[in-house]
Amino acid sequence: MRIILISFFFILLFNGCSFDNKTGIWTGTAQKASNEKKDIRKLKNNEKYAKNQKSISEARYNKVCKWGWFNPPECRYNRVENPKDSANVQFVKVFTDKEMFENEKTKDPNINILIEKPEKSSNWLQSGYNLNNNTPNLFFKLKKDIVLKSSKLSRSSLNENLLFSNNNIISSDHKGTIYVYSIENKKKSFQFNFYQKKYKKIKIKLYLTINNDIIYVSDNLGYAYAIDFKKNKIVWAKNFGVPFRSNIKSIGQQLILANQDNILYSLNTANGEKLWELPTSTTYLKSTFENSIAINKINNTVLFLNTSGELYSINYSNRNIDWVLNFKSSSGPSEDEIFFSFPLVLKNETLTVTTDKSVFVVNPLNGSKIWNQSIPVYKKPIFTEKNLFLISKNKYLMCLDSKNGNIIWSRNISNQINKISKKIGTLEDFIMAENTLIIFSSNGFLISVNYKDGSVKSFKKLIKKGIKSKPIVVDGYLYVLNGSNKLLKIE
Repeated sequence: MRIILISFFFILLFNGCSFDNKTGIWTGTAQKASNEKKDIRKLKNNEKYAKNQKSISEARYNKVCKWGWFNPPECRYNRVENPKDSANVQFVKVFTDKEMFENEKTKDPNINILIEKPEKSSNWLQSGYNLNNNTPNLFFKLKKDIVLKSSKLSRSSLNENLLFSNNNIISSDHKGTIYVYSIENKKKSFQFNFYQKKYKKIKIKLYLTINNDIIYVSDNLGYAYAIDFKKNKIVWAKNFGVPFRSNIKSIGQQLILANQDNILYSLNTANGEKLWELPTSTTYLKSTFENSIAINKINNTVLFLNTSGELYSINYSNRNIDWVLNFKSSSGPSEDEIFFSFPLVLKNETLTVTTDKSVFVVNPLNGSKIWNQSIPVYKKPIFTEKNLFLISKNKYLMCLDSKNGNIIWSRNISNQINKISKKIGTLEDFIMAENTLIIFSSNGFLISVNYKDGSVKSFKKLIKKGIKSKPIVVDGYLYVLNGSNKLLKIE
């Protein structure tokens, strides 16, 4: 009987081990996405797709898959080559332990801060404004008067990102409905929902971008699709099985996006067919951070920061990986550490990665580190020609020299508006418009700050119901959603 039990144990042991061969980084690393349209009502199929598309790196496999039948479920995922084995990839620990900076600092009178002239924007076609995710100094009338208030766009909560195309505002809600609001006609001109009413209890997160009157969409159910909102029809739809979790960039005939398993995809904009994919390291502890993508047209590269803290530079023309950087803390456990960052920002020859602990600036062409500062960043920064503006966790507004990271000035916003500091709520976002830093609070305050020294010029509660979206500025007007899901146009 003992011999039988031992034999049975060894059978289980060997059956639990995986003897799959290594697979290439561009082909065969995951199940191919379905080329046919899938019925949203068959959501149970997503579980099968999710299992098939997950991958585990060779290094991770060798570390945890040693126990046969008792291996964790991830050991059954597709094994992919460790990018460290590629000659053109360098993994660099860029985190250095420094004392956090959150103090006030006055500007040296000998330092002159120069910014670009205000730029007049005519559209806002993607989250982050452009391919670089960098919002410039924008033309804004700055009268701070509400000139248009729409009716309620939706009864359910709206996603935070607004887009603007040809005098139309595009938004979406958590039921999966996409709205097109005509500024000229002051009413909704198009409304579309891809999903069945059966799934009204599912909170749907949509990611949008627009190109030539086509709205490209990905969601947290694993779908990607395209809608022609001028012709009121769907162009194509594909099911990829694993929820998407990134912004979307459109470059040429390619649509670049990533899923929650940190697989980067390039889809054909015409039909949604997969052109290529790149599996990267996954993380099993999720934060609110979503995969971030920026496009560098100078050298045809996709810059991809995943939820594992890895930053990839991939040539979207020849599909080569140029370099990889690892932004996880060297002082924390690599597998269990939660990584958090804000969207990548690309400006000229500098790429900024901002985490809740530090600011890193690297060369986007070769991945070399230019400088870093230990500042606990609170919101995505603003880059000008020579400076970097950011807000820290404790409401310090700072201006840094973009070449070396030196702090030029640092001012505490709450101290400057102490009479109302408890009323403003949280600091939701900020932009550079008409040579002024404008900070938006959750309770509807607009705070105008002098970019030269960080002094508050004025503050005003403009939006009574509070701010529920990221503000955008187009043709000199500011657009934002209030707490009642109404669109406001402010001059």
